Amino acid sequence: MPPRVISIQYLMGLVLVAAILLAAFQTGDTSVGYVVLLVGLMTPWVVVPINLHRTHWVETAVDYEPFELNTPALPLVVVNQLQQTEPTLCALGFQLRGRFGRRAGSGPTKVAGYIALFEDPTTYAQARVIASIAPKLVSLTLVFRTEYTDGTHFSTSNSTFPGVLPSARSRPGSMAFPQVRDTRLLHEIHNLRAVPLGRVEVGIDDPIARLVHDGRLERLAWIDGGYYHPEAGTTRLRLTWKGAVLMSWKFLKPVPQFRRAWRRWRAARTLRDMGVGGAM
Repeated sequence: MPPRVISIQYLMGLVLVAAILLAAFQTGDTSVGYVVLLVGLMTPWVVVPINLHRTHWVETAVDYEPFELNTPALPLVVVNQLQQTEPTLCALGFQLRGRFGRRAGSGPTKVAGYIALFEDPTTYAQARVIASIAPKLVSLTLVFRTEYTDGTHFSTSNSTFPGVLPSARSRPGSMAFPQVRDTRLLHEIHNLRAVPLGRVEVGIDDPIARLVHDGRLERLAWIDGGYYHPEAGTTRLRLTWKGAVLMSWKFLKPVPQFRRAWRRWRAARTLRDMGVGGAM
């Protein structure tokens, strides 16, 4: 999740920089003003990674608990998303294997996660409706996923948030189409692109065990990528300096805007090449 960069201290720093700039330009010493401006612009790129490295952590493992749509205190945005998506997925031949919630600590920020897992009993393809809810962020994503016997997977999603962490055993070509909000169209795109290069993996025996297994592989990819390291004496993973810097920079403006624009452009070009751009 994005680090919280807007705080009272941050705003006070901006006011101080503005005051120094005003004084510098009023006295005619523009060189001082430019130096102060440069320092002010670069400060978040230094301060935010340091703060994130100090405060951020994730659990080594995530526990999943089943939930129903009438579960008390279930966020309304999650209920609405599932009520809109589940009937279409069932009409496409998918069967609901369970709805599960997770809550994992991440320093001072608590992120609630919800996932509804579906499976096509004929093709063994999966569909996952994922909701991540933080105090200032709500992310709703639909993912179609095909798994293979070699342990890799091919995924097609409509995520609007570019990832900031290494993916676990994802096949080349897996990508997001953020402009595709129609469930049937996203399913069609996935079927056109997920050409099996080997025998498709068998079905899901235990949904929770599958999610836990996927989470373990995901965290191993983070460690192998140099973003996290196990914290001695705890069940947590802590950010490395590499992870803190790269994660922070990917969330600081204008980087997210450029990354989202690139994701949408790449998806639009792929759709045109597939001949389905006119269906948007």
